[in-house]
Amino acid sequence: MKARLYGRVRELREEGAAMMEHDGGLSRRDAEHPAAERLHLPACLGNPR
Repeated sequence: MKARLYGRVRELREEGAAMMEHDGGLSRRDAEHPAAERLHLPACLGNPR
């Protein structure tokens, strides 16, 4: 269950970043943080480095 939730959160964050890239003209890097903020999550969640 936890893995499924983690995967869904990651999908939502990536989808938001993709929209900001396409519609807002942001780079992927610049779009990731605001996308995570819109979900009220830390920017690093779902993107282990």
